[in-house]
Amino acid sequence: EIINGVVVDFPFEPYDVQRKFMHSVIEALKTKRHAVLESPTGTGKTLSLLCSALSWIRRQSPMAMMMLRRNSMCLSVNFHPFFEKVGEIRTSEFRQRFHSIFAISRGVNRKVRVFYASRTHSQLRKVMLELKSTNFKNIKVTVLGSRDQLCIHPTVSKETNLSVKNLQCKLHSRAKTCHFGNRVETCKRDASLVEMVDIEDLVSKAKKLSCCPYYVARDLQENADVIFLPYNYLFDPHARKNLNINLHNSIMILDEAHNINKVCEEAASVSLLSSDIALAINEVTQEMQSMYNQQEDYEFFVDRDYGQDELCSIKEILLKLEKAVDNLEFQGSCGSATHIGSYIFKIFKSADVNENSYQMVISILSKISDTLSAKEGGTSKKGVSLKKLADIISVIFSLSTSDRSLADKYFKVNLDCFILCRQVYVESSALTKVPPLNSWDSLDTHANKNAKKVNFWCFNPGYGMAKVLDSGVHSMILTSGTLAPLAATIRELNIGNPIILESPHIISPDQVLVNVVCKGPTGVELRSCYMNRDNDQYWKEIGLCLQNYLRIIPDGVLAFFPSYSALNKAVEHWKSTGLWAKLLNIKSIYVEPTRKHEFNEVMADYCRAVSERNGRGAVLLGVCRGKVSEGLDFINEYGRAVLICGLPYPPLLDPKVKLKKIYLDQTNRTIKLMSGDLWYQLEATRAVNQAIGRVIRHAKDFGVILLCDVKFNQKSILDNLSKWLQPLITNKSFGASVASIKKFFNENNDRVSSLAVRI
Repeated sequence: EIINGVVVDFPFEPYDVQRKFMHSVIEALKTKRHAVLESPTGTGKTLSLLCSALSWIRRQSPMAMMMLRRNSMCLSVNFHPFFEKVGEIRTSEFRQRFHSIFAISRGVNRKVRVFYASRTHSQLRKVMLELKSTNFKNIKVTVLGSRDQLCIHPTVSKETNLSVKNLQCKLHSRAKTCHFGNRVETCKRDASLVEMVDIEDLVSKAKKLSCCPYYVARDLQENADVIFLPYNYLFDPHARKNLNINLHNSIMILDEAHNINKVCEEAASVSLLSSDIALAINEVTQEMQSMYNQQEDYEFFVDRDYGQDELCSIKEILLKLEKAVDNLEFQGSCGSATHIGSYIFKIFKSADVNENSYQMVISILSKISDTLSAKEGGTSKKGVSLKKLADIISVIFSLSTSDRSLADKYFKVNLDCFILCRQVYVESSALTKVPPLNSWDSLDTHANKNAKKVNFWCFNPGYGMAKVLDSGVHSMILTSGTLAPLAATIRELNIGNPIILESPHIISPDQVLVNVVCKGPTGVELRSCYMNRDNDQYWKEIGLCLQNYLRIIPDGVLAFFPSYSALNKAVEHWKSTGLWAKLLNIKSIYVEPTRKHEFNEVMADYCRAVSERNGRGAVLLGVCRGKVSEGLDFINEYGRAVLICGLPYPPLLDPKVKLKKIYLDQTNRTIKLMSGDLWYQLEATRAVNQAIGRVIRHAKDFGVILLCDVKFNQKSILDNLSKWLQPLITNKSFGASVASIKKFFNENNDRVSSLAVRI
């Protein structure tokens, strides 16, 4: 089918909403613009993304090959005569320069590739399955993961500290002491690794071939057409560097990107603990002693890239930095203080770390870290604090001088420091302070003190986004089922004038019922708020709502609370009053766990309870922004209804939340970005939109959405819910809501037998 001038290879007749979606993607690619596309879950946006982007790339391929040949010929003509003139003495030097120039040329004329990013590898696995159903299933694909996921070294893989694991892996790789790493060049051409495999398959196949899956995936991306990866790998500068990610001339697809603003902010933020500095000082001190012992006894010999003078210089810098952090004063009796962003450079300047010296400091810290980690055959856990400090300095000084002036103009940090992008926040961990016994020792060497944490927080997601887009990205396609309101997302990310699309749902209005319920069955107002956190009457009313709804809703039901504390409060109250037992008599109950290792078991139990024929079904109690609400499929009977029991506002007294609101209010006076109050409200409604998206997972699915809080009656809240949902929302009394639900499921019973899609 021809869409926007491109023959799109699609596996079936696309819906109209998919045609419009693919038209927008192709328009962005043709014009080298970015796109912000909202399409509800179940509208087939994944296939639309892949098929439109890959069809456009296929159309460009002949032209790209012609340009590449032309540039290769130019290089050959211009440089071959010079090779003849260069003597043997300079051949090596020239070849190095030539390959550098040729590498730049390859970057400029690199074939267009797709970096397809989502939040988790489980989401990417589903995308890869959909790609296999198309005619593009034979393209070159690779998936990038972390060492934590991919390492198969018998010792390193068992390390639980990720920083230690990364260091040990790098050292084994550098020393050629990892059997699996040494076989990467031999194995990466194996046909089984070039096939479309997810992260688990990659590990399995690499084990059979006895090669390292981490480095194989990293090398395979050079010639891949599509690279799948979690999107934090794109925005974390250290991850980009470690994985050799080159975004030049790439199409960057960010799927499930409703949290991308926060990802961009966090990628440009760091936290420095006074204990980090103390540990670094102690490690440098131990290394100085080790070098002294080496001079006394040759048996202690360790090859190093630095000397005693460099160690002394670094120790002096670290001691000054520790003193500077220790001298930071808290404001009032609150045990905290806030400064503008550029204040962070004042702290480091007092330790002689500045624009001229920071690279040298990072280099020496990294060298010492590598040497300490290399001891004991690469299994030592030392050097981690030095590496962390090097990474912190790297992030902070990634701001060029011009960046800092922009930051001072637009961002703020609480004491006159950064204004536009960053803020510095200092907090205490309340320990007793003891002065050092010797000025050459760390304060923490002798006793605990008022340990401090200096947070360097970025509050402008556009800063982190620009760092990535400035890498030469052809187009960025940002999409999710819950991006609303799009205007606020675009302004915050500062991505200019993108292609915009807000797609309707492909379902008909009779497939979904949306009720706002302001009062429970006994007439008590449903208002989740700080004042009601210990109100037994409120928790009883929420429980009675759930009890009545579970009686009339078949199969699986999801109920989301604003926070884990609210969820725990509800469960505690219901158990103490006997309501929990009454709920259990209706359906099996499962609670979202906070521990990662328990999650899969709880989900399996919930699905098993729903699947039981002639069973009662089950209810899963979860949390907005929790794992249940963020990307899992509750298809068909596994998600017949979702209850939202309150709006999940961020904690208002959290320093980061307060500073974000202040920053936005100050910026909004000149830039008209958004107010702090609007951002605060959007944080809640975006989380609600995401939780609502767990139901209605395909064109024939159906379900009920119950917004159980009086605040959902406010126009300002309703306007920020997903656009496709807004026309369907009705305000009902509790009794009228129960009656409408009964009628809804009676009318939709005939749909059940026609459903072909199962979980």
